[in-house]
Amino acid sequence: MKKLLIITLLIFCGMTVFAQKDDAIVNVEIIVSDNHGNVLKDVAVYNSKSRLIGITNQEGITWITARFSDAIIFSHLSFEQKIVKIKESDLYEKEFNNFIMIVTLEDKNHLLPEVTIVENAPQLAYENKDVWLLDYSVDEKGIMAWFIISSSIQE
Repeated sequence: MKKLLIITLLIFCGMTVFAQKDDAIVNVEIIVSDNHGNVLKDVAVYNSKSRLIGITNQEGITWITARFSDAIIFSHLSFEQKIVKIKESDLYEKEFNNFIMIVTLEDKNHLLPEVTIVENAPQLAYENKDVWLLDYSVDEKGIMAWFIISSSIQE
């Protein structure tokens, strides 16, 4: 009878330890980068309740407090949104109860409509507005264009 009581007590204590581990609160330093290894600043970090809990700094780092198995959402205009569950296997322990997590975001594909640029000629645009191309430049970052939009209606 004593053996059965001891075995039951040990099983109950073991289940309690595992249950507490899933419910444990941990401090996580998160480093966010793109798929080319560049760190990303201004990435919003939300918990599963859609509450903002952090924004990455210039070095792509933010610090959060979370529980194991919490769902964390990473959001940035230029990258696909990513949801990550906090798992101990994905964390690197820095010191007691302080961890590091590395998250990689994938580029977001933006499909833009085809445009035709006519130099120094007004183009009819949305709601009959005239669009004038003032100047443009082309470099390794892309095309930079300066426009004037007037609200005069042509008849």
